[in-house]
Amino acid sequence: MKDKKIYIKAYLNHNLGDDLFIDVLVKRYPETQFYLYVPPGYRITFSHLKNLKVYETTMFGVRLFNKIFLKMGFGQDSFDHFLRNACNAIVQIGGSIFRISDKMYLQNIKKMLPLIKKGKKVFIIGSNFCKGFDEKFRRDHYEYFKRAEDVCFRDNYSYQLFHTLRNVRRADDIIFGYKNTLPAEEENSIMLSVIDFKVRSAYRKLHNVYRDKMADLINQFVSKGFQVKLTSFCEKEGDEDMIEEITACSSLSKEAKDSLQIIRYRNDMEKLIHTIKSVKYIVAARFHAMILGLLFGKKVFAVIQGNKFNNVIEDNGWPLESCRIREIDKLEPEQVLHYFENSCKIDVSNCICGAEKQFSALDCYIVGEDSKKE
Repeated sequence: MKDKKIYIKAYLNHNLGDDLFIDVLVKRYPETQFYLYVPPGYRITFSHLKNLKVYETTMFGVRLFNKIFLKMGFGQDSFDHFLRNACNAIVQIGGSIFRISDKMYLQNIKKMLPLIKKGKKVFIIGSNFCKGFDEKFRRDHYEYFKRAEDVCFRDNYSYQLFHTLRNVRRADDIIFGYKNTLPAEEENSIMLSVIDFKVRSAYRKLHNVYRDKMADLINQFVSKGFQVKLTSFCEKEGDEDMIEEITACSSLSKEAKDSLQIIRYRNDMEKLIHTIKSVKYIVAARFHAMILGLLFGKKVFAVIQGNKFNNVIEDNGWPLESCRIREIDKLEPEQVLHYFENSCKIDVSNCICGAEKQFSALDCYIVGEDSKKE
């Protein structure tokens, strides 16, 4: 186990959900050395993971390496290429990482195929496949997936697209396997995880409607005696911009503005996790706000803006109340409160067990067949 070196390919944009993927992965194999090539700021995020070596693009040694090899006619990220080749295997981990909007998808696949030919094992874990793709997009990924050692999706929709491949599986979302034992006393509070729809072209026209509706919800919650906590899961994707717009909204009452608490994700996973554990209810526009809320036994109302919400809810048959973003103008604050106060908590114990299976093939590779985790 100790001689295995694993390169992690992930979505790196200081997003809590994606950062937790890496946290769960690396903690699962404490005797294995992992490597990550990242934008600035990630050494702080993952400083608690002693078996993860983080190389930021701005580090002097990395910049020098890239500069020298660029002059020799190699690519701009030669250090990343060197790192991948120095490892025994690559784990590509993430959620919505196969998207038709990704203009670089073919280039990324072409980077991986030569590594597979050299004998590198590639494990694709925790993802879902987009909708609205053309046949070329599907075929390109089919050819990539069939060469990987293992592909484990998190929803049945994605699995059914590629189920004819022997190495394709489905298991529950990786974050259901996240373990946090820090105590948190539940407060009479409601958390809203928000999203900036200006940066999402499909929903841009609904941005102001969503903002105003969140202000309405906050007013209602505060008037009923709840502390409201606005949370940002990803600064770079505009969550904090949306928080600023909501707090500046003219319809937001003075009482609500004065009592609002704002929690931003800035490298400190524990802070936001503690917030989720301490609230009573959650209004989730972020997918992993929903997953984490359910994991910690919270009642969750989902604001659905993508198929990944519906796919996972339907796969598990959860009686979870939700509202599609395209119908957000019809949402009544009283409806949300009524659901919170009259529904039962959803049992996700099967999902917690099922999330373990995301790693079954990687367990075999790293730990060995005899020590495979069930």
